[in-house]
Amino acid sequence: MRTGTTYSRSSASTEIEHHAETNDLIEGLKTAGRLTVEGEDRTPPIPFEQSVGDYIEFLHRTSTLARIRLGDRSDEFDHAIRAVFTRHRNDRLRYGVVGLITWGWATVTRVPDR
Repeated sequence: MRTGTTYSRSSASTEIEHHAETNDLIEGLKTAGRLTVEGEDRTPPIPFEQSVGDYIEFLHRTSTLARIRLGDRSDEFDHAIRAVFTRHRNDRLRYGVVGLITWGWATVTRVPDR
């Protein structure tokens, strides 16, 4: 979930804007010739539900939005996230979780001797 106002106030906004999703990372490695994909599989969506409080705690367990990184802005961040859900009269998150499994091998580029 991106709430431009909340993230732009956090000290981690640059990292969030440049965060690569796993799919983007895999595509980048393939495009750069550093990964050869042999196969891929996807799980069916599994229903998942959590409270807004649990979701905020999940966000704080990420390296980008850890309380220690947000510092004094941590409480402001929590309040802003809660406000988004309150504004939409939503006290729980409900969505389907899908797992993507990709396998293959890394393409090693030899570094010339110096």
